[in-house]
Amino acid sequence: MPLLSRDERHLRFLVVAHYISSGVGAVLACFFLLIVAFGVFATLISAPESSQKYELSSTSLVWTGAAFFLLGQTASIVVYLVGRFLDQRRRYQTAVVMALIECVLFPVGTALGALALSTLLRPSVKTLFRRAPQKPSTA
Repeated sequence: MPLLSRDERHLRFLVVAHYISSGVGAVLACFFLLIVAFGVFATLISAPESSQKYELSSTSLVWTGAAFFLLGQTASIVVYLVGRFLDQRRRYQTAVVMALIECVLFPVGTALGALALSTLLRPSVKTLFRRAPQKPSTA
């Protein structure tokens, strides 16, 4: 097994950490489906003579839970894709921007984003990323 440089080891760690974070985030986002189910259940069992206020709050539970579920799944997909980009050593700027955004996802995303930024902003790491061949312009 060939020895990896420090930068390659750090990038490999970031790839694995992004994959794990993506999987955990996708599973945790599924808990919002419980809120959706509770909202649907509350809507279905509400008495016909109940006021509109309770129907509105149970409907808002459904929409809020669904929105957070979709937001969590989308974030998990993007984190997974960034892990793939790091593994393939491409889309450097996307990885840096996503590392900045990950810093908002407290607590795991903050640590992951800070580590990714400290690794990606080194000049030696920038050289590891290859550029995709440019298509010649036909104009």
